[in-house]
Amino acid sequence: MCQKCMNICPKQNVKTSTIKGNGIGFILIRAAILIIIMKWAGI
Repeated sequence: MCQKCMNICPKQNVKTSTIKGNGIGFILIRAAILIIIMKWAGI
């Protein structure tokens, strides 16, 4: 899971996606959605 093997994989089986689940933009979007849901729920 540390992705150190990506560059040395002999079969090139390691794939990366273009959407990063832990990127700062994605975190901000998730936080905004959570705030909207909490306000809607009255919390």
